[in-house]
Amino acid sequence: MIYNSFRPEVRGELRKKTPNLKIIKRWLEGHTPGRPEDKGYEWVLGAVGRKGKLCNLLAAQAVRLLGELRDGHLEPTPGGDRKRLIYGLFSVCTNLGASSAKILWKPLREVQQTPASVLRLSGNYMGASLKHELYDALAMNQLDDRMTRIWERMLLGKSVPHLPPGVHFVGYQGILGLPRSEGALESVCWTLGHIARAWSWPHSPGARAQEFGDCVKDLTRHYPELKRSLPTIASEMRWPVWARKALVS
Repeated sequence: MIYNSFRPEVRGELRKKTPNLKIIKRWLEGHTPGRPEDKGYEWVLGAVGRKGKLCNLLAAQAVRLLGELRDGHLEPTPGGDRKRLIYGLFSVCTNLGASSAKILWKPLREVQQTPASVLRLSGNYMGASLKHELYDALAMNQLDDRMTRIWERMLLGKSVPHLPPGVHFVGYQGILGLPRSEGALESVCWTLGHIARAWSWPHSPGARAQEFGDCVKDLTRHYPELKRSLPTIASEMRWPVWARKALVS
């Protein structure tokens, strides 16, 4: 009942010629009809749905906030929490994903290319790194392959703008989010094999087999045609034995 009353409020604000950005910030900071611990962005996304004009209207307001972040001017409303606001903003971008990528891709790239001293993304919100959240949003909104080198650097354990070395899984999600192509398919198979080797400790090979299995499920969800051929590909690419076993477990 509370949610139903919030939906027209969100839709009405987004349909205005110039929506009030302070109101949208308040929503992302968690000032919604839900309990205080609820994530405000989830209420907003629920109000607009998963595709259509309302998603694009919400994406347009996210672009305004990304512009403030890029320029070093993004601040919470009085009494609000900046980390919570940024977490909500990136989460909106991630969840809108493909439905609004044409609107969000360029602004997200501009944020990624902004100096860390301007963005001020240090710290976590609810255990989630704000820097990781930025790259999650980038992974879900890719329109081209220009981030490929950055994702590959992550997988090789190298640092990238705003992130330290060692974030293999974020790199995998980035490779997985590349626009579908023959090159992307080859890259994502190489990527999964690299993760398997990175997770092969001498004294406990396969200790992360379940987590690796989840990676495989993500891959076959994006590329269902790989379900039958992946064991052969894994053998040809010399994946560790435990990783090949995980494909059939």
